[in-house]
Amino acid sequence: MLYASGSYRGPNFTDSLGSGVFGLNYGVVAAGNANPDWLGINIFHTFINAITNVAFYISSYQGSYAGDYSASGDYTKVLQHGAAGFGLQIAGADLSPISVFSGQGDGFETRIILPSNMMIYDIGGGTQEPSAPVDGSIGADNDTTLGDNALVLTRYILPDTETQGGRRQIDLVYSYNYTT
Repeated sequence: MLYASGSYRGPNFTDSLGSGVFGLNYGVVAAGNANPDWLGINIFHTFINAITNVAFYISSYQGSYAGDYSASGDYTKVLQHGAAGFGLQIAGADLSPISVFSGQGDGFETRIILPSNMMIYDIGGGTQEPSAPVDGSIGADNDTTLGDNALVLTRYILPDTETQGGRRQIDLVYSYNYTT
Protein backbone atom coordinates (compact mmCIF):
# COMPACT_ATOMS: atom_id res chain seq x y z
CA MET A 1 0.00 0.00 0.00
CA LEU A 2 1.19 3.56 -0.77
CA TYR A 3 1.00 6.17 1.99
CA ALA A 4 1.12 9.99 2.04
CA SER A 5 1.93 11.38 5.46
CA GLY A 6 3.01 14.57 7.20
CA SER A 7 5.78 12.68 9.01
CA TYR A 8 8.34 10.02 8.17
CA ARG A 9 6.46 6.70 7.96
CA GLY A 10 3.50 8.29 9.76
CA PRO A 11 -0.25 7.90 9.21
CA ASN A 12 -2.04 9.26 6.15
CA PHE A 13 -3.09 12.90 6.33
CA THR A 14 -6.08 13.53 8.56
CA ASP A 15 -6.60 17.31 8.30
CA SER A 16 -10.33 18.05 8.34
CA LEU A 17 -11.36 19.74 5.08
CA GLY A 18 -15.03 20.11 6.03
CA SER A 19 -18.09 17.99 5.19
CA GLY A 20 -16.44 14.92 6.73
CA VAL A 21 -13.56 15.05 4.21
CA PHE A 22 -9.94 14.56 5.31
CA GLY A 23 -6.66 15.27 3.50
CA LEU A 24 -3.89 17.87 3.39
CA ASN A 25 -4.86 21.43 4.32
CA TYR A 26 -2.49 24.24 3.32
CA GLY A 27 -4.29 26.61 5.68
CA VAL A 28 -4.45 30.29 4.83
CA VAL A 29 -2.42 31.23 1.76
CA ALA A 30 -1.81 34.97 1.57
CA ALA A 31 -1.94 36.65 -1.83
CA GLY A 32 1.41 37.97 -3.01
CA ASN A 33 3.50 35.89 -0.58
CA ALA A 34 6.36 35.07 -2.95
CA ASN A 35 8.04 32.63 -0.56
CA PRO A 36 5.51 30.67 1.54
CA ASP A 37 6.69 27.82 3.74
CA TRP A 38 7.21 24.42 2.15
CA LEU A 39 4.95 21.65 3.47
CA GLY A 40 6.44 18.15 3.47
CA ILE A 41 4.61 15.11 2.15
CA ASN A 42 6.29 11.79 2.95
CA ILE A 43 5.55 9.09 0.38
CA PHE A 44 6.32 5.48 1.29
CA HIS A 45 4.97 1.99 0.73
CA THR A 46 4.72 -1.40 2.41
CA PHE A 47 5.47 -3.57 -0.64
CA ILE A 48 8.29 -6.14 -0.66
CA ASN A 49 9.94 -4.75 -3.82
CA ALA A 50 10.74 -1.23 -4.97
CA ILE A 51 8.09 0.81 -6.77
CA THR A 52 9.02 2.67 -9.96
CA ASN A 53 7.69 5.50 -12.10
CA VAL A 54 6.42 7.25 -8.96
CA ALA A 55 4.82 10.42 -10.21
CA PHE A 56 2.14 12.93 -9.32
CA TYR A 57 -0.48 14.97 -11.08
CA ILE A 58 -3.57 16.94 -10.14
CA SER A 59 -7.19 16.43 -11.10
CA SER A 60 -10.57 17.89 -10.25
CA TYR A 61 -11.60 16.93 -6.72
CA GLN A 62 -13.57 13.67 -6.83
CA GLY A 63 -14.85 13.42 -3.25
CA SER A 64 -17.57 15.22 -1.34
CA TYR A 65 -16.70 18.81 -2.31
CA ALA A 66 -16.29 21.21 0.64
CA GLY A 67 -14.75 24.21 -1.16
CA ASP A 68 -16.32 27.58 -1.89
CA TYR A 69 -16.63 27.41 -5.69
CA SER A 70 -16.66 24.14 -7.69
CA ALA A 71 -14.29 21.23 -8.13
CA SER A 72 -13.81 21.96 -11.85
CA GLY A 73 -13.40 25.70 -11.18
CA ASP A 74 -10.77 25.03 -8.52
CA TYR A 75 -8.82 22.76 -10.89
CA THR A 76 -8.91 25.43 -13.61
CA LYS A 77 -7.79 28.12 -11.15
CA VAL A 78 -4.79 26.04 -10.01
CA LEU A 79 -3.72 25.61 -13.65
CA GLN A 80 -4.16 29.35 -14.31
CA HIS A 81 -2.01 30.21 -11.31
CA GLY A 82 0.66 27.72 -12.44
CA ALA A 83 0.75 29.14 -15.96
CA ALA A 84 1.47 32.55 -14.46
CA GLY A 85 4.40 31.21 -12.39
CA PHE A 86 2.40 30.82 -9.16
CA GLY A 87 0.14 28.05 -7.89
CA LEU A 88 1.05 24.55 -6.73
CA GLN A 89 4.78 23.82 -6.68
CA ILE A 90 6.79 20.80 -5.55
CA ALA A 91 10.50 20.51 -4.81
CA GLY A 92 13.11 18.15 -3.49
CA ALA A 93 16.03 18.85 -1.18
CA ASP A 94 17.46 21.49 -3.54
CA LEU A 95 14.22 23.56 -3.28
CA SER A 96 14.12 24.05 -7.07
CA PRO A 97 10.36 24.37 -7.63
CA ILE A 98 8.45 22.47 -10.29
CA SER A 99 5.14 24.17 -11.09
CA VAL A 100 1.90 22.47 -12.09
CA PHE A 101 0.18 24.06 -15.09
CA SER A 102 -1.66 23.06 -18.25
CA GLY A 103 0.55 20.50 -19.98
CA GLN A 104 2.71 19.74 -16.91
CA GLY A 105 1.19 17.70 -14.09
CA ASP A 106 -2.40 18.44 -15.11
CA GLY A 107 -3.33 14.78 -15.67
CA PHE A 108 -1.96 11.26 -15.92
CA GLU A 109 -0.56 11.84 -19.42
CA THR A 110 1.55 14.77 -18.18
CA ARG A 111 2.36 13.43 -14.70
CA ILE A 112 5.63 14.54 -13.13
CA ILE A 113 8.09 11.79 -12.15
CA LEU A 114 9.49 12.43 -8.66
CA PRO A 115 13.14 13.53 -8.98
CA SER A 116 15.81 11.49 -7.22
CA ASN A 117 16.64 14.39 -4.88
CA MET A 118 13.35 13.67 -3.06
CA MET A 119 14.45 10.18 -1.97
CA ILE A 120 15.54 9.52 1.64
CA TYR A 121 15.85 6.59 4.04
CA ASP A 122 15.69 6.04 7.79
CA ILE A 123 18.92 5.82 9.79
CA GLY A 124 17.27 5.10 13.12
CA GLY A 125 15.53 8.26 14.23
CA GLY A 126 16.64 10.50 11.35
CA THR A 127 16.84 10.47 7.59
CA GLN A 128 19.67 10.46 5.09
CA GLU A 129 20.11 10.61 1.33
CA PRO A 130 20.37 7.17 -0.30
CA SER A 131 23.60 6.13 -2.03
CA ALA A 132 22.19 5.82 -5.59
CA PRO A 133 18.67 7.24 -5.84
CA VAL A 134 16.78 6.95 -9.13
CA ASP A 135 14.11 9.32 -10.45
CA GLY A 136 10.70 7.85 -9.70
CA SER A 137 11.89 4.88 -7.60
CA ILE A 138 11.22 4.24 -3.92
CA GLY A 139 12.84 1.13 -2.48
CA ALA A 140 11.45 -1.31 0.04
CA ASP A 141 11.82 -0.67 3.77
CA ASN A 142 15.47 0.04 4.79
CA ASP A 143 16.70 0.38 1.19
CA THR A 144 19.85 2.51 1.54
CA THR A 145 20.53 2.50 -2.22
CA LEU A 146 17.25 3.85 -3.63
CA GLY A 147 15.81 5.19 -0.38
CA ASP A 148 12.65 3.91 1.29
CA ASN A 149 10.75 7.19 1.33
CA ALA A 150 10.26 10.30 -0.80
CA LEU A 151 10.07 13.69 0.88
CA VAL A 152 8.02 15.86 -1.47
CA LEU A 153 8.06 19.52 -0.48
CA THR A 154 4.95 21.40 -1.61
CA ARG A 155 3.67 24.95 -1.43
CA TYR A 156 1.03 27.12 -3.00
CA ILE A 157 1.83 30.64 -4.18
CA LEU A 158 -1.18 32.88 -4.66
CA PRO A 159 -0.60 35.84 -7.00
CA ASP A 160 -1.13 39.26 -5.45
CA THR A 161 -3.70 39.99 -8.19
CA GLU A 162 -6.00 37.17 -7.02
CA THR A 163 -9.33 38.58 -5.84
CA GLN A 164 -11.27 35.37 -5.13
CA GLY A 165 -10.64 34.24 -1.57
CA GLY A 166 -12.01 31.07 -0.05
CA ARG A 167 -11.46 27.33 0.13
CA ARG A 168 -10.39 25.40 -2.96
CA GLN A 169 -10.00 21.64 -3.35
CA ILE A 170 -8.12 19.53 -5.89
CA ASP A 171 -6.91 15.95 -5.92
CA LEU A 172 -3.15 15.45 -5.81
CA VAL A 173 -2.76 11.97 -7.29
CA TYR A 174 0.30 9.73 -7.02
CA SER A 175 0.86 6.98 -9.58
CA TYR A 176 3.45 4.20 -9.58
CA ASN A 177 4.36 0.77 -10.97
CA TYR A 178 4.86 -2.26 -8.76
CA THR A 179 6.07 -5.71 -9.78
CA THR A 180 5.77 -8.72 -7.51
